[in-house]
Amino acid sequence: MTTHADLPRPTWHNVLLGTPDHSLWLVVCAVAAVAYLAAVYRLHRRGDHWPVRRTALWLAGLVTIYLVCGNGFARYAMVLFSAHMAQHMMLNMYTPILLALGAPVTLTLRALPARGNLAGVRRGLVRVLHSRALAVLSSMPVAVVLFVVSLFGLYFTPLFALLMSSTAGHVGMQVHFLITGYLFFWILVGPDPGPRRPPPMVRFLAILPVGAMHALFAVTVAFAHHIFGEPFISEVRPHWSSVQWDQTLGGGIAGGFAELPMGTVAVLCLLQWWNAAEARMPSTPGELVVDPPSSTRAR
Repeated sequence: MTTHADLPRPTWHNVLLGTPDHSLWLVVCAVAAVAYLAAVYRLHRRGDHWPVRRTALWLAGLVTIYLVCGNGFARYAMVLFSAHMAQHMMLNMYTPILLALGAPVTLTLRALPARGNLAGVRRGLVRVLHSRALAVLSSMPVAVVLFVVSLFGLYFTPLFALLMSSTAGHVGMQVHFLITGYLFFWILVGPDPGPRRPPPMVRFLAILPVGAMHALFAVTVAFAHHIFGEPFISEVRPHWSSVQWDQTLGGGIAGGFAELPMGTVAVLCLLQWWNAAEARMPSTPGELVVDPPSSTRAR
């Protein structure tokens, strides 16, 4: 069996068609896809409609997980900083946006019956959505701190080398990237119900400091003279790679990969603000739009 340090140079074949060290993410993606499609089928069977674009977005999000965790790419991410950073960016920025726009919570609430054996599951999910804990976690300051501080707290401390040195630690990082990214982008653009969110313009403005901190992180990594993840990274480095050059490439990936998702989310926030402003405009001259009572607003 080929060890990590003996990995051949990456090619399209051994990256896309290679096998990972474990099948955890393949199982997770398969279960998530089957569960989502089963819920959609349940809605269609009783005559309810579910947007095809939501299904496509959810499945696309699962595909992105497979692309960096479910094939040969995952093995390179265990030993190459650049591959690890590409995996990080995918799981932390691209995948969460696609999954959040798939509206899995809304689909689950619509698919689960209000009465019967599964009614308790539905009630439990509703309690979680209205819980104080979720309200705190989904507040903009907490989500921003988790999203940004985890970058510097992970890579600029010995924690990174410790987690990279084991499969369990690597999986833990992947789960962390996915959860913090989902939480952040769910607040910004997710259509699912949850605690009260800030107005669209506030969400748009929150993207600016996050983008600036992310750019600072990428530049710092790209031009750093010390090697992140030492001594593990040097010990497992494939013979054909340069640790310093690979780290510089990783910093470039961190900066370049962030532009598209951040730009997309910024546009979506502006569209939400525009739609909210249009909804409040009088339909006829002199008409006054009155806010609904607080008891009737969606929570």
